[in-house]
Amino acid sequence: KGKQQQHGLKRGLKGELVMPRGLPVASAMTAIQRVLGRSVLARTVALPHDRRLSIPVLRRKGSIMGYVFPESSEEIYPPGNGPRILDGRMLSRRIRAGIKAQVKIFKEEHGYVPHLAIITVGERPPEEAERRALFASGPGEVSWFDKVKGAQEVGMEATHVVLPAAATFEDVREEIDRLGRMWNVHGVLLEQPLPEHLKPYRLELWRTIRPQKDVDGVHSSNAGRLIEFASGLGRQGENRYPLDFHHLPATALGAMQYLDMCQIPVKPGARALVIGRSKFVGLPLALLLLGRDASVSIVHSKTPKEEVEALCRESDIVVGAVGIPRLIQPGWIKKGAVVLNVGTTFFPEEKAMVGDVERRGIEEVTDLLTPSPYVDAETGELAPSGIGPLTLPMLLYSTLASALRQARATKHREALKASSGVQPSTPVLTTSEIRAAMEGPGGLKENGWTLARHEEGGHPVLRRTWVCRDFKEAVSVVNEIRKFAERENHHPTLSITRHKSTDGTLWCDNDCPSDLNVELYSAAVQDLTHFDITQARSLSTLSCEGPQPKKYKEGD
Repeated sequence: KGKQQQHGLKRGLKGELVMPRGLPVASAMTAIQRVLGRSVLARTVALPHDRRLSIPVLRRKGSIMGYVFPESSEEIYPPGNGPRILDGRMLSRRIRAGIKAQVKIFKEEHGYVPHLAIITVGERPPEEAERRALFASGPGEVSWFDKVKGAQEVGMEATHVVLPAAATFEDVREEIDRLGRMWNVHGVLLEQPLPEHLKPYRLELWRTIRPQKDVDGVHSSNAGRLIEFASGLGRQGENRYPLDFHHLPATALGAMQYLDMCQIPVKPGARALVIGRSKFVGLPLALLLLGRDASVSIVHSKTPKEEVEALCRESDIVVGAVGIPRLIQPGWIKKGAVVLNVGTTFFPEEKAMVGDVERRGIEEVTDLLTPSPYVDAETGELAPSGIGPLTLPMLLYSTLASALRQARATKHREALKASSGVQPSTPVLTTSEIRAAMEGPGGLKENGWTLARHEEGGHPVLRRTWVCRDFKEAVSVVNEIRKFAERENHHPTLSITRHKSTDGTLWCDNDCPSDLNVELYSAAVQDLTHFDITQARSLSTLSCEGPQPKKYKEGD
């Protein structure tokens, strides 16, 4: 009580701050005071989350990376009858304010800020300028089309790389790989749509982005982890979002955060209908709802309209994400249902955005409605918007989370300085330098080395296998490798496995050959450096006798 009187707190003033585990309490209190503008008294509670991370999760009644969310719903939407219709722009501003506070704390602790890199191929469509102006109407507003401005407003660094429309697949892939190798780039985004000649290679380009920097969740690894979360494998306690070393599509994450900020619980067994199957919205949003134990149905543009209507009438949650204007009619929605209007269509002639949901008349039946942005015919002003404005904050949140993960990994790599000649500042090899070392006369490829990708980190590694006569010879080769490693102060990854013959030759246990597997990469920078090339050339001088199969007589 004495401390309460000392700080002048009013009884009943409550808030919640979700912060990384291990963050100094003084830094947390500074963040709270900065947001509230007054001194506060708080108690700390350890939240259940993945022990491998110091990254908080988004929580239903909580905050996002230091964003203080009031417990009273009256401050978010006014009380009264009718559906809850929230202005997504207001929610976006509040989330971005929280991210900005966390970015400042991140800079104080690490000395740099998160960095988002955006790659655009070709000129944007002519109508995009009108769409940009429509979304950004209003003072201080930023939209998905203003990623650089949005990142800079919260204190992040942003780089926009524009490639010519005639850029080849190799050009785009090399640029993605170059940005992925940069230690000070924490998020890489390949903007859509791509030129027609690159659309068949979208999957290959998405897979080129390193999973830990794939802030829009398009990499196959991140999509697979989302499936694991939906099946219940990735959930722990209050972890409602699978932010375990991977990312989610920003729009889908924004839709779920919209529900949470409206305090709309997804009850176990609730019937949810997702209209749309896109990689960025429909499918990931359906999987996130499955992760909340909802019973999810998915339909799309090819589904007969009668079936869509029938499913809508039975659903507690309806998500329109197919891009068909006014597809969902008011008569399709049952009383008290939640309607998320995600899909929009732009009409250049009218300079307006029209959602998948027919908004006229639907307010009488729904409990929560997310409106799509449109220009009011009478006032000429932009009407409240729903999930769209939350997409950019979710992208910035993923970039911040990625920077936190990579900062923790950097601390681990710095601990390897004493045992490695590679420093965190050692420059990594470019794609052309690696290719020159591998190819050509006397190259590493001729000496049995192959270029592969690390299973977890996705960075390039050099690999070679020596087939030794037996386990004893494999150990002797390991001792020779140890001499090279100690002299060069650079240590490879080694493993000895039982050799598997490809020609059907049989060996007994006491004369079976052994495979000595060697993997080279620089752990301090999570990439290939000149240390790896030098050591690979040194190890190429080693040799072994190889397998010596014995001939057995019939019956042996």
